[in-house]
Amino acid sequence: MDQVILGVKSGGRSFADWMRLCARGWVWAIAFILLVILPWIFGGSTPFAGKLVYWAGISCLLPLIFWFVADRLDGSPFDHAIWLPLICWGLLSVQIAFSLQNPSAQLSPPWNGSHFTQLEHDSSWPSSGFPQHTRGLGRLYLAYGLLFLTCLTVGAFGKSFLYLTLCFLLNGLVMGLVGLPFKFSGELSILGFWPASEWYFYSAFVYHNHWGAYALLCLAAASAVGFGTCLDRPRCLLAVIFAGGLLLGTTLVATARLATLMQVMFVFSVLVSLARLHPSLLSRRLLPLIFLCGALVVGGAVILMKQGGAASGGHRTWAKLLSQNPFTSRLHLVEDTLPMIAAKPLFGWGLGAYRSGFRLYQRPETRVVHNQGRITLYNHAHNDWIQTLAELGVVGCFLLLTPFGYYLFRARFGMNLPEFQRWLVFGCLVLLLMAWGESLFLNRSVAAAFFILLGLALHPTTRKPRDCIDKGNPEG
Repeated sequence: MDQVILGVKSGGRSFADWMRLCARGWVWAIAFILLVILPWIFGGSTPFAGKLVYWAGISCLLPLIFWFVADRLDGSPFDHAIWLPLICWGLLSVQIAFSLQNPSAQLSPPWNGSHFTQLEHDSSWPSSGFPQHTRGLGRLYLAYGLLFLTCLTVGAFGKSFLYLTLCFLLNGLVMGLVGLPFKFSGELSILGFWPASEWYFYSAFVYHNHWGAYALLCLAAASAVGFGTCLDRPRCLLAVIFAGGLLLGTTLVATARLATLMQVMFVFSVLVSLARLHPSLLSRRLLPLIFLCGALVVGGAVILMKQGGAASGGHRTWAKLLSQNPFTSRLHLVEDTLPMIAAKPLFGWGLGAYRSGFRLYQRPETRVVHNQGRITLYNHAHNDWIQTLAELGVVGCFLLLTPFGYYLFRARFGMNLPEFQRWLVFGCLVLLLMAWGESLFLNRSVAAAFFILLGLALHPTTRKPRDCIDKGNPEG
């Protein structure tokens, strides 16, 4: 008599199990490409990177179909919660599509992005002040949504999830260390080969705060590995702590102010958790010392490079940053955006159309900053929350955020997430906090990593035996 134990019949895997195996393999490959390879493509800021993210998201339809067919074949219960994002994001797609038929502005020639001509339109309905960006960003939103739903539905448990997280962490460490010599090369070039537009770059990322956000997620991956697998392995734990110090050190070198603050808060949360859950580990003075050593290794490398005559270029030094670029400069953008939101509160100015509306509300004194007196017209609010509200309005933001809120609520009260997944979720939440002071989701690498890690981490950990492939691993 054949018995089905952990998805494996005595005579071999069932057809449904093979479909699940293929689905998870596909998700793992897509996640690896976007978590490890995409950051090297200038942080995902090139047109090719945008196409890669889009087609990676579209390809997720295949594992989704495989998973649902496998569930129907063996009678697994259907998760009706999937209807919430399908309905909400489907209605959001209708709003975005409708806005393209109601343009509110057009870019005036020459095509320099500095001036928009307002058009007559019905302001009581969805509209778009920049249809070209609305189409492009809409395709990215579709890809991100499919990535999140696929990771949430299919998942990648057991050793495969651990290996993926380790690849993500190691890639972040390599990128951080490789970026050090080029930061102090004195040349305005990314990785020594490609010209950069400004001195904000770090490693392969064009913008230092985007590197800081990526490093923050890598720090969350290090915490997940440490709490989830290394608490009873001293050498492994010391290596993870050392890696965390290296990541924080590279963020300091990148002069990513907000990212450094968020990472320090994250490290403080790690120490509090160690004190609460494992006080014996925290009592070992070796642990904070090892973390400090990781940061000191980065600092020592910087000192050696400076002694060799190298210096960081541009004005991105901590002394000038703190004295000439206060946090209040970001508050001015928020203050100027609030009347913009009040003008179109329900449906906003259109996805990706912030720049077309903000031209009407930007105060004159913020148009000239410390950049040789050049006129500065902001294309982004440096605040993802405020900018999304301005672009999509109250209705669009509700449709966009409601599914995420539900799944986070369900994870908090409906299931007991293991430490491994809990720290990944916490890292994503800290990233959302950081997004109040920076346009992080403008970077495709950061956005893709966020949706992938959050989706995988929120995947239910308790499944029926036939949903698991590996007999020796009850989590698949």
